[in-house]
Amino acid sequence: MKLFIAIDLEGISGVVSEADTEREGAAAQRARAHMRADLDAVIGIAFHERVHLRKGFELLLRHQGICRAITCFGQYPAVESREESGLLLVRALYGEIVEGLKRTIAQQGGEAPATSSIPELIEGRAWLFEGGRSYSDSSHVSSVVQQSIHLKSRETLRLALELTAYGLQLADIYQFRGEPPFENIYQDHRVYLKALLGEEVAEAIAHFEGKVAEADPDRDGTAAAELLVTLLCRLERYPEALEAFRKYLAEADPSYLRCPSMLQLCQLAGDFDALKRTSQERGDLLSFAAAALQRVKTRS
Repeated sequence: MKLFIAIDLEGISGVVSEADTEREGAAAQRARAHMRADLDAVIGIAFHERVHLRKGFELLLRHQGICRAITCFGQYPAVESREESGLLLVRALYGEIVEGLKRTIAQQGGEAPATSSIPELIEGRAWLFEGGRSYSDSSHVSSVVQQSIHLKSRETLRLALELTAYGLQLADIYQFRGEPPFENIYQDHRVYLKALLGEEVAEAIAHFEGKVAEADPDRDGTAAAELLVTLLCRLERYPEALEAFRKYLAEADPSYLRCPSMLQLCQLAGDFDALKRTSQERGDLLSFAAAALQRVKTRS
C-alpha cells in the first residue's frame, strides 16, 4: 500500500510538474508581452512625446533594432540630443559589422583579431566579401552613411568614414545609386566626410565643384550647388561659400534651398555689400534694406 501511494504520488508529482511548467511558460510569455507593451509605452513617452529624446532613442535602438532606429532618426523631432543619438546609431551599426567580420575571420583563422577597426579588419582580406558576402543589411549601411553628413561629432564622422571603406568593398549588387551629388554613395560620401574631418579638403571642394559643373539643372536642380555651399560653410570658408552662392544660386528661389541663405552667408562672411548688390540686381528691396541695416550695425 505504501509503495502504491509512493508511485502514485510520484506520478501525480510528474503530472503536476509538467502542468506547472506549461503554466510557467504561459505566464512567462504573458509577462514578456506585458514587458514589451510597457517598453513600447516608455519609448513612446520618452522619444515620440519628447520627454527624454536621447534615452528614448537608446531604448528604441536597443529593443526595436537598427532598421526602426534609422527610420526614426530620419524624422528626429528636435535638434537637442540629435548628435548623441546619431552617434549611438553609428556605433551600433559599426559594432554589428565589426562583430560579423571578426567572427568570419576567426572561423577561417581560428582566432579573432584584437582590433575593432573596420579598416584594419578588412585590409588585405578581400576574401571577406567574396560571393557577395556582407555583414549588415546593405540598406542600413547606405542610410546611416547618408545621414551622418548632417552631424558634427568627430567620432561620428570618423566612424561613418570607416563605414564607407566597408561599403566600397561590397559586391556590385549592394552599390546603390544615390541622388546627385552623391550618385556613388560610398565614394562621394567618403570625399565629403574626409573634408569635414579636415582631410583632403581642396580635393573635396574640387570634387563637388565638378559635380555642379556636370549637373543638369532640369534634371538635378540645384542640389549640387547647395551641397557645395553647405560644405564650404561647414569648413568655415564663408567668403568662398558666399561666392559660390552668388555664382550658382543667386537666381534660385530661397524658400526651396537647403543651404544657408544669402543673408546668412553675408552675416557669416561679414560682407553686406555683396548682399546689397545682389538684392539690387534682383529688385529685392527687403533684402537690400536688411543688408544696409546690417552694414550700419557692423560699423557702429
